[in-house]
Amino acid sequence: MGYPPGAPATWYAPPYGAYSAGAAVLNEREVRLQKRKQANRDSARRSKLRKKEENEKMVVHSQELHERRNMLKRQLQAAYDKLSALTNHNLKLRQQLGAMGVQLTC
Repeated sequence: MGYPPGAPATWYAPPYGAYSAGAAVLNEREVRLQKRKQANRDSARRSKLRKKEENEKMVVHSQELHERRNMLKRQLQAAYDKLSALTNHNLKLRQQLGAMGVQLTC
């Protein structure tokens, strides 16, 4: 603590607010720090919520894709089965025509 030159230490008091000015600067910094920390917490919370929602959407989309894939597999198998049946039927018809002496030119 500094005293004016020649002033006895017993009667000198610092001006009103001299200590509180430094405390106010520290307090202001602390307030800014706390606000920034809270803003970071809020931002992290929002980020986690966004990621959770995105993850849930991706799970639903994945399930939809699996269902679509299974449906397409069933349709493909049905098409193969129909192709096989038509090929067999075509072969039988050709055999019947061959037995009747008819030659196909295609």
